[in-house]
Amino acid sequence: MLEEPIKEGDSNPPKMAGSACLIGAKTREEVVERLKNDVYVKEGVWNLDEVKIIPFKSALRKAL
Repeated sequence: MLEEPIKEGDSNPPKMAGSACLIGAKTREEVVERLKNDVYVKEGVWNLDEVKIIPFKSALRKAL
């Protein structure tokens, strides 16, 4: 996720605000277990203590 849109002609790296990961799961615990095994968590890129788990309902009618 970016802090702001990339401006046309700007060749500088974008200002990052964070990242997102969509996980299909039935429980919060299932999500946490999946994250514990994620390469970004294991390599210290994502701090599991700061992860925000936000449930949502997809508006897609058909699986991709």
